[in-house]
Amino acid sequence: MQSVTDDQTRDVTPRIEFFVRERKYRAPVSTIGAVVFTALFSLSYTSWIEYRGLDGKFPYPFLPADSMPIRLAIYVGGTIFAYASFKVLNGLHK
Repeated sequence: MQSVTDDQTRDVTPRIEFFVRERKYRAPVSTIGAVVFTALFSLSYTSWIEYRGLDGKFPYPFLPADSMPIRLAIYVGGTIFAYASFKVLNGLHK
């Protein structure tokens, strides 16, 4: 039988705490707040990525090969995924 290491414990503990102690966010935090926060974070992160890419060196290797409309689709898709993840995880709480 394999023993549990400190690294494994540190990896699992936050997940357990999330499901045991975290409370469900209620409206308006889970509705308006989630949309505003996700949009603001996405806009700031997208701006940073595009700023870093001005000289053609993007922080992700697949972005230089894509045109601006494709990159925008990637950013919007990431934003929608983040919001949907919040809604799903929030729905798992009581």
